[in-house]
Amino acid sequence: MEQFFAFELFAELGVGLAGFAGVVTAFSGRARVYDSTDKNRLLVLFICAGSVVAGSLAVIALLALGLKEATTYLVVSATLFFLFSAAAVPRLSTVWRNSRDPKILTPFRIFVAATAFVIVVDTLLVTNLFKGGKAGPLIAAFSLLLSYGLLVFTRLLTRTN
Repeated sequence: MEQFFAFELFAELGVGLAGFAGVVTAFSGRARVYDSTDKNRLLVLFICAGSVVAGSLAVIALLALGLKEATTYLVVSATLFFLFSAAAVPRLSTVWRNSRDPKILTPFRIFVAATAFVIVVDTLLVTNLFKGGKAGPLIAAFSLLLSYGLLVFTRLLTRTN
């Protein structure tokens, strides 16, 4: 039952990250012209926060409905794996194109880091499917998603265009 409260906290943190990013982005003193990199950063930030919120709320709802913990974690891990992969992989192709464009200052190391991040999160989610459904891999994946979302938020705030 302790995990139930952990997922409530993750849902709150995800909503907070997305909400704060939206408010700061909307009311920032900079010009509201977003290039491809900034748009991609916003999408990645909301993919990270949205994945955490959706996954956490799904865990809370399924546990509240009386589903067994192991089954809940299996269902949420499988669903989140497909949804996160479907949203994140197209973003990687944008980062790749930006790292190849000399006009856009996206270093290649950003593409490598983003790819590694997607692989690690997907590996945690898939591993949970083979471990019989545990809370640990989901908590680790949500922690990584929030951390990466904060990193992207910081890069969005410190843009120099």
